[in-house]
Amino acid sequence: MALTKVDKTVIEATGTASATTFLRGDGSWASASAGFSDMKFKTASETYTVPADITKIVIDLISAGGGGGGGAGSYWSSGGSAGSNAIKTLSVSVGQTYTLTIGAAGVAGVDGGNGGAGGTASFVNASGTTVNLQCTGGGAGKYNGASDVGGVATGGDLNIDGARGNSTAGGGQSAWVAASTRWGFPSGWISAAADAAQPGVGYGAGGCAAYAVTSGDGAAGRPGLCVITEYK
Repeated sequence: MALTKVDKTVIEATGTASATTFLRGDGSWASASAGFSDMKFKTASETYTVPADITKIVIDLISAGGGGGGGAGSYWSSGGSAGSNAIKTLSVSVGQTYTLTIGAAGVAGVDGGNGGAGGTASFVNASGTTVNLQCTGGGAGKYNGASDVGGVATGGDLNIDGARGNSTAGGGQSAWVAASTRWGFPSGWISAAADAAQPGVGYGAGGCAAYAVTSGDGAAGRPGLCVITEYK
């Protein structure tokens, strides 16, 4: 008599038999689908847990930008420097956990004061023994001085350090020399509001400095971001 059906419960195999898995030649149940699964945009720190069926992830991590310096009297201020960016592919297992830290934006420099540095972003395995990626934040814009250096990225397959902000004596140029990233850009001023420094857009950019010789506050930098692309 020909055997027409085998009960899966008598098969010795690893993994879980289900409607979406098949039995491989190496004796393991595996997902029949492979490739891209999902892309997640993380703007707050959290514990990331690898979902079911995911075997690889690509981490695109960017730290926060520095805040622009405030203006006062006849002195110029510099724009904030940009955060750094690291990209890495990781082989993962279902249920693994990682600690994701998103860098906070550098604060704006108040009237005649320096801005604040952007916060560091990192992606670390749960035990804390392996820092998979780390991106330091962009340096602060300064009152009557050059901005601190941009952020530094480590651990990625591709590491992109942040550009340094600066100032240009004359006209309204100092807003545009706050540093940009591939994810974010600084803004300028609006004269209707006494040339107030305006918030930037996106992620990781430095904040613009206060307008020319007008006394006033600079703009805050832009916060960090992590994009996690998941693959089966």
